[in-house]
Amino acid sequence: MFDTKAVAPVYLECRFKAGIWSGDVEPTNFYDPVNFTKLDITPITQDKIELKSNMLGSMGEALDTQYKAKDSAALSAELDTFNETLAAIVLGADVAALSRAGGSVTDEAVTTLLDLWVPLANKYLASTGFSLKTSGDGAVSATKYEVDTVLGMVKAIHADAVGTGMKASYTKAAVAGRTYAAGKAKTTYLQLRGVALDKKSNQYGSLQIHKVSVMSDQSWDVVAGGHLKGSLKGTLITPTAYSSPWTFEPYTAS
Repeated sequence: MFDTKAVAPVYLECRFKAGIWSGDVEPTNFYDPVNFTKLDITPITQDKIELKSNMLGSMGEALDTQYKAKDSAALSAELDTFNETLAAIVLGADVAALSRAGGSVTDEAVTTLLDLWVPLANKYLASTGFSLKTSGDGAVSATKYEVDTVLGMVKAIHADAVGTGMKASYTKAAVAGRTYAAGKAKTTYLQLRGVALDKKSNQYGSLQIHKVSVMSDQSWDVVAGGHLKGSLKGTLITPTAYSSPWTFEPYTAS
């Protein structure tokens, strides 16, 4: 890979682990590799500054050219598998544990409406055991209303199920998961440590992005179907322990 004399192509396949910086403290642990489908590193952009001749006989010719650094090195990445931290960045979300014990609810007051969904006090209901009574405790046939057990809603589909002060009884399911409070401005400092294989030479190397401040750069069409595609972009930073924003080390084992 990058032979000092011979000229050859380079064709890389990579596998990256991501770690999170804590302030100025380098990551001490890393997540399992995620499926990056793009990891595009852009070098520092530079403005060209020319000194042009204004003299007869060489008018407009360059007397000197220098380059002035403009934009810092940058990362543009796309991925389609996630851990909690990367998902939170992509969705712009604060993440909290979702946990609730199961339990019975008896005679919860609800005002039902014909052909309209009305929220109950709880979401995530057990799939069986729902019942509805009138304010006078008369049983309402289950054929006269519908229940959305995930969202915790009831809809009257017959006049007999419509009324103020109707009484709903059901069982709350025990749930455990995550709540993503999404749509926020989120950034995180990542370190990416990758294994790179040159397919041409069958030679391995390491490729490390030392510190990059990333933000989400893609919308999510939640009804389009297919896998969630995350897009991250950010600026590469050179930490004090390093001499460059990223390092590539092809090697030959002895």
